[in-house]
Amino acid sequence: MIGVFAMMVIPGGNFDAGQGEQTLYGMATIVKNDSQGNEVFQQSIHNNLTDQGSDYILDAIFSTSSEAVVTAQAFGAICVSDQTANEGDQSIEDDTASSFDSPNGLNDATNLTCEDDQGDVTFTGQIATIGALTFDSVDNIDVGETINSIGICQKDVDNSGDAGFVDCELGGDGTPLGLLLAVVSVTATTLGAGETVDITYTFDLTSNDS
Repeated sequence: MIGVFAMMVIPGGNFDAGQGEQTLYGMATIVKNDSQGNEVFQQSIHNNLTDQGSDYILDAIFSTSSEAVVTAQAFGAICVSDQTANEGDQSIEDDTASSFDSPNGLNDATNLTCEDDQGDVTFTGQIATIGALTFDSVDNIDVGETINSIGICQKDVDNSGDAGFVDCELGGDGTPLGLLLAVVSVTATTLGAGETVDITYTFDLTSNDS
């Protein structure tokens, strides 16, 4: 099982919060299982919040000129890509759902590179959690292909039954107008036959007094 632990700090740096200070970060955990369900690797990595995701958060909680956010457009999906994301790279902050999807070589017509949290996103205190969502070498990527990064995307509201869908941009209302909240760069993770990867994303707004 490979576990890749990635943390997103906004705007960056250490989160050594003093008494009563607010911490704001996301954390993605990737766990790779071999065909027997055994753990094989673990690592920790940082990631980036996109400008598109930041704008969405501000529009959601403040009285801006944008339309109010509806539940059907909420973030609740995780997508995988074979493209490498570099921590602190401005191009990642400029990334969108569309640019995350292309040139992603994993998202062909048959691979469901995105998975929905079929229920509601879980809230515990001031922490929101998506997943764990399972990706395999049958439905999600082909045997021998490699995951180099993950994206946090909107749920596909048009999707019924199977939680998987092809592109990050197909989230939201599926026109496609889906948004990308964050990108996590992970150590190259190649799936063999029967292997799976479990991914969990956590967004934490906890303060020391919470």
